[in-house]
Amino acid sequence: MEPLPARAKRVVVVDDDRDTAELVQTILLDEGFAVSCLYLGDPAEVRAAIDRIEPDCVLLDGGDLRHVAATWETATWLVDRPRPIPTVLLTGHPPTRDEAVVDRSDRAKAARVVGVIAKPFDIDLLVAAVHNAVGEPVRPSTDAEELDHQAQLLGRLRAAGAAELTGSELGRVWATFRAGDPASTFKVYRWRAAGAYFVGRYRSGGAQMEPLGQFTDLDALVAYCTRQIERTPPAG
Repeated sequence: MEPLPARAKRVVVVDDDRDTAELVQTILLDEGFAVSCLYLGDPAEVRAAIDRIEPDCVLLDGGDLRHVAATWETATWLVDRPRPIPTVLLTGHPPTRDEAVVDRSDRAKAARVVGVIAKPFDIDLLVAAVHNAVGEPVRPSTDAEELDHQAQLLGRLRAAGAAELTGSELGRVWATFRAGDPASTFKVYRWRAAGAYFVGRYRSGGAQMEPLGQFTDLDALVAYCTRQIERTPPAG
C-alpha cells in the first residue's frame, strides 16, 4: 500500500453498520484520505471521539426512526463547534434523506450538512461529496491500468447478463447491478491498494450491506457474480 500523503485530510465514518463503514473506509483510503470508523451508538461517546481525532470531515449515518433525532443533534453539534466540521449524511432512511435535501425543517437548517448520500450509495457521489466537504477537487483517474480494469469488469458483467449495470464515471473500478430473487443490489469495488475485489449486497428495500466475498482474481469474481445473475427469475 502506498503511504498516505503527509497532510492527508482526516475523515471519520460514524455508522453502526460495520460492513458499510469498512467499505467506505476502503474507498476513501484509496482516495488518499486518513480514515477512522466509529461504531458507537452513544452520542456523547461519538462527540468525545471526534474531539480526540479532530477530523476534516464526518460521514454520519442518518440512522432510522429510533435514532434520527440523535443524528440531527450530532450534525448540529459538529457545525457549531469552535472548529466546525463539515458533515456528509449517509442514510438509508428516505424521510431523513428527504428532510436533509429539502432543508426546510428547523433541525435540517441548524445541521447545515454539506452533502447527502443515499444507501445503497453511488461510489462516485460519495467520493465527490467527501472531496467537496474538505475543499479538494475530485479528479477523474487517468491511470491506464485502472481504466482497463474498469472496462474489463463492466464488459464481463454485461456479457454475463447483469441488469441495471452501472459503473464509475471517475475512472474508479466499481460496478452496481441487480440480481437475485427478489432482486437485490450488488456492489463490486476494487481496492486498488490491495488489488482485491469486494462484493456486497443490499437486499431489496434494505439499507444495510451484506458482505459476500473478496476476490483477487477477476475470473473468480465474474464467475461468482454470474451465479447470482443466473438465479434471477425471468421478468414477467
